[in-house]
Amino acid sequence: DALDRTEVDRLMSAATGPQVTLPQIRQAMERLQDAYRERGVALAGIVLPRQDLGEGTVMQLGLVGLGKMGFNMRERLRRGGHEVIGYDPRPEVSDVESLAALAAALPAPRVVWVMVPSGPITDDTIRELADVLGPGDLVIDGGNSRFTEDGPHAKLLADKGIAFMDAGVSGGVWGLEEGYGLMVGGADADVARAMPIFETLRPPGEPADGFVHAGPVGAGHYAKMVHNGIEYGLMT
Repeated sequence: DALDRTEVDRLMSAATGPQVTLPQIRQAMERLQDAYRERGVALAGIVLPRQDLGEGTVMQLGLVGLGKMGFNMRERLRRGGHEVIGYDPRPEVSDVESLAALAAALPAPRVVWVMVPSGPITDDTIRELADVLGPGDLVIDGGNSRFTEDGPHAKLLADKGIAFMDAGVSGGVWGLEEGYGLMVGGADADVARAMPIFETLRPPGEPADGFVHAGPVGAGHYAKMVHNGIEYGLMT
């Protein structure tokens, strides 16, 4: 379930206006939380302790989109011992020549992290992955997709037996060394499956300082939207 888009935009405007104050930000965010809670959608979920996250587990995964953040994320994951196969339209940074080649290079069941611009590029990438991946695979959208787009993406993949998660990622170019703040949405089993990836990407220290399972599909990107609203409000 989701709030009406007009209502979300109105409440977000209240939190990011040019004369916004911290109490106004807090009030707007609380109203959004209350509205979602009434619909049975949690905006904050369980944060598992480090010892339950499979620390030290090495994974193989694909990473689509090797721009400034994606390139650094691939490097951080590799430093953490994971085997990462990256795909990007630019051959000078890509490990394979196509998404089909990426899928062929990964053992099933596969995990593929998408880190491309939101909108049509993400839509096209998800559709193409649906054609080259198979049942039991998992796709994680780590870009800045609007949370309302996650449901359709999840359904498109679910029709072919492919799981989907969304992940709001914060950290910019500093994430390579400092780690990334992660806000994820998806089923508990899928979150647990990808936890070694999250463990490597997040900053060192307490899990709650850099990772949250925010709720079902869409909750990660929703949390990132709230994060951006607060950040931009503080910057104005």
